Parts: sequence; structure tokens; C-alpha cells
Amino acid sequence: MQRAGSSLGTFGEKVAEIFDAATKTAADPRASEKIRVQAVQLLALTSYAKSSALLLSLLNLEQPQPIQLAAISTLARFPDPQVGPEIIKRWNTFTPHLRSEALAALLARVDRSSALLQAISEGSISAAALDTTQTKFLSNHRDKTVRDLAAKMLSTQPVGSRQQIIDTFMPALRSQRRSGSWQKDLSGTLHFLSSPRP
Repeated sequence: MQRAGSSLGTFGEKVAEIFDAATKTAADPRASEKIRVQAVQLLALTSYAKSSALLLSLLNLEQPQPIQLAAISTLARFPDPQVGPEIIKRWNTFTPHLRSEALAALLARVDRSSALLQAISEGSISAAALDTTQTKFLSNHRDKTVRDLAAKMLSTQPVGSRQQIIDTFMPALRSQRRSGSWQKDLSGTLHFLSSPRP
């Protein structure tokens, strides 16, 4: 019994070391982009309290787009109510691709959908950012509060002209590299992170 407890303790320490290494790697601009993306994805197995500061810090124009996409995707996995407002705060820095990922994250939970509609109400996000499917999803949402807010905010919104849509995305059109396909297998990352460092 004592040996089992000792083994569990050792395993827990090893996991903590891997997450610590993932945190350092995700923030390290000298690490390869592929490894950084996988390290960011691995942080989804931690908690918002532990990893949010780093993940949110990666949502800036100095970071490659794949890193930012991974950060949004990882943040979206946390149920914490702060996720929606924090993503919305950074909306104007996002490229169209990042905005698409951000909208997916915002529409994934009731509290974030409400935050999105509130942002539309306040003018910080344009209703033109939503496509027809997303607008319909909100208008028919299972949550009555979201449904009512969508009816109020979206039914009165005129369909955006092509120029309005372009203007909506202009603040985010920065020179960033296009995202390639992500590596879904994290085994290489786990091996890299758990290997002894020189």
C-alpha cells in the first residue's frame, strides 16, 4: 500500500513537471512553432487559473497565427466564465481566421454567447461578423436568455454590405503567416517535454 502511494506521488510529480515544461515551451519564441503549438494544446489539461495568463498573453500580433489559434482553442476548453470576456477584449487584434476560431469558442457555451451578444449590443463586435448559420443558431438557442437577446440584437441588424464586412475586418489585417494543418498527435511533444534538458 505504501509502495502504491509512493508510485502515485512520483507519477503526480512527473505530470507536474511535464505541464511546467509545456508552459515554458509554449512561451519560448526560440522553440519550433510545431512544438509550441502542441505545448499550448497540452495546457488544455491544466486549468484556467493555472494557464490563462500565459494563454492570453499569446493573443497578440507578435505571435505567429498558429500559436494564437492554439491559444484560443485551448482557452475554449475551460468552462470558466472569464474566457468569453477575455477573448472579446482582444477581438480587434484578430485576423479573420482568428475571429472565426474566436466565434466558435464564444458560441460553444451559454455564458459566452451572452457575452458575444452583449458585445454586439455595445458595438465592440459587429453583427456582420456572424454568418447566417451563426445568427440562426443564436436566434434558436436552447437558452431563453440568449434567444431573447439574439431576437433583440440581431433581428434589427441590416445585412452588412461587402464594404461593411471588409471594414469590420480591416483592424485585424496584419502581416501574419497563414496557419498550416495542426499535428493532432501529442506523443512527440510529451516525449520532448519529458526528456532531460542539457
